[in-house]
Amino acid sequence: MEKKPGIPILLTEHDGYTDGALNTDRKGYYERVNKVLRETFASMKAKGVKGIYLLTKEAIGQDMEDTVDGTHPNDLGMMRYAEAYEKAIKKIK
Repeated sequence: MEKKPGIPILLTEHDGYTDGALNTDRKGYYERVNKVLRETFASMKAKGVKGIYLLTKEAIGQDMEDTVDGTHPNDLGMMRYAEAYEKAIKKIK
């Protein structure tokens, strides 16, 4: 932020794993990562850092149909990412 002031930064949560309901270890992993990201984002905002934004797992909206193996996005999953990023970026402008 010091090198390029005024350039917005979009932080993005982990979109989860489609087997999260069955595999508590994998669900716990992405929930912990997302919690740390949300806490860091909130802390930065509270300190007055400007130009940071958060794209949530919920805004991405992946489901069982969006991956090839429960982890890696297929064409539909990538489309959901693109739509979520487009929506978030339009709000930043």
